[in-house]
Amino acid sequence: MPTHTRWAARVAAGTVLPDKRLAARLASILATFAERPSDAIPHAAGSWGQAKGISRFLANPRVPPAALPQGLTRDTARQCVDERTVLGVQDPTSLHLTGCRVLPALGPMGSGNFAHGVLLHSPFALTEQGAVLGVLGLQTWVRPAGDLPGPAAKERGTGLHGIDQARQVGGEMAWAAGGATPPRLMHRMDREGDVYEVLPWVEEVGESAIIRCGQHRRVDDPVR
Repeated sequence: MPTHTRWAARVAAGTVLPDKRLAARLASILATFAERPSDAIPHAAGSWGQAKGISRFLANPRVPPAALPQGLTRDTARQCVDERTVLGVQDPTSLHLTGCRVLPALGPMGSGNFAHGVLLHSPFALTEQGAVLGVLGLQTWVRPAGDLPGPAAKERGTGLHGIDQARQVGGEMAWAAGGATPPRLMHRMDREGDVYEVLPWVEEVGESAIIRCGQHRRVDDPVR
C-alpha cells in the first residue's frame, strides 16, 4: 500500500464520523488529494462522477467541518511521540478566490479591496531538522469589508489560537506516549506573533517560543 494511502487511512480512522461508509469515503478523498495535491477537485478526481462525489461529501450535513481536522491532529500526535522536541511553526496564508462568483462569504484581501478570499492559519509540527510531522490545527476566517481600527485589524487572536491548538495536540502526544515523557513543544512565529497577548501566554503555560520581532522592545533581563 502506498505511503499516502496508509496516511489517509490513519487520518480517516481518527476522524469521528457517524457512519463507517463516510470514514471510508474520507480515506478515499484524502488519498486522492495526497496523490495530486496541486490539482483542483475536478482534475484530482479524474472524472465528473468522482468530483461530484467529493462535493457531496463536503456538503453532507452529517460531516461537520469541525470534525475533519480531528484525524489530522491525532495522526500528528502519534508522529511526534518519538521526538525530543517538536517545533510548532505557524503563519497565516491567503487563499485568493476572487474569480469564484458562487461563494458570497468572501472577504477583502490586501489593500484596496480588489481581491477577495479566505485567510488560513495552520500550525505545523516539525522535527528539529525541519521534517514535517503533520498539522497541529486549522483556523479559517474572512475579513469584513472596510477598515477596522485597533487590535481587530491586526488579527491578534490567531497566534493565541495557534498556540492553543498546538497545546491540545500536545495533550494527545502525552496520551500517545503511554506514560513516557512527551516531546517538548517550541512555538515559532513570524512578526504576526510579536504582540503582547502572545508573550505572557507562552510564559504562563510554561512553554518556549521563537518569535521574529515586529517592533522595538526593551527588556529588563539579558536575552537568554
